[in-house]
Amino acid sequence: MRFSRFDDIDEWEDEDKAAQIKHAKKAKNSSRTRRRIDEYHEQKQLASYLTDFSSFS
Repeated sequence: MRFSRFDDIDEWEDEDKAAQIKHAKKAKNSSRTRRRIDEYHEQKQLASYLTDFSSFS
């Protein structure tokens, strides 16, 4: 059975789709991690503000 160059193109499209899916998952996970880190820092900052305020009054 002979393969045409169109078979290769289809194969490349599948690889491109897989790479796009992996990239999308990686981007989503990194943004989720960044958001969690930001929330953690906000909580720490709020806690320090509250302790400063309670010690001030």
